[in-house]
Amino acid sequence: MARTTWLLPIPPLPAAHDPRGRVLLTNLPGDWEVRALDTRDRRFGYCMQRGLWHVQLWQPGARCSVLTPSRFTLGRYDVFHAPSWNRALPDETAVEQALSDRGAPLVGALLAEVWERFVRDVEQAWRRGEHVACA
Repeated sequence: MARTTWLLPIPPLPAAHDPRGRVLLTNLPGDWEVRALDTRDRRFGYCMQRGLWHVQLWQPGARCSVLTPSRFTLGRYDVFHAPSWNRALPDETAVEQALSDRGAPLVGALLAEVWERFVRDVEQAWRRGEHVACA
């Protein structure tokens, strides 16, 4: 008698954590991707003007996403780990602890690096009217 194997569909990501709406900026250790809105996307200027711009750290193998603080995330890190775990966390230490507790890939010092290289530098360049190349 043949055995039937049922494959369950992968649940969709929450819209805020879906990496398909962002471009890949760079890869970081631990198979983390840094993603953000493309600077040529009209949403980029809209988000910058309103303090909504943020960067996403995405780990595709674990379906784990960390959004950096902005008005979009109410000033907190927003962390998602598939299939449905989502938390708003106040700082890097809380993010690391939450990911560790879930057995998710750790971001460690990557959050500080992302903040310096992308969030702060891109926002400052944009405010000075400089062209921002993120890709």
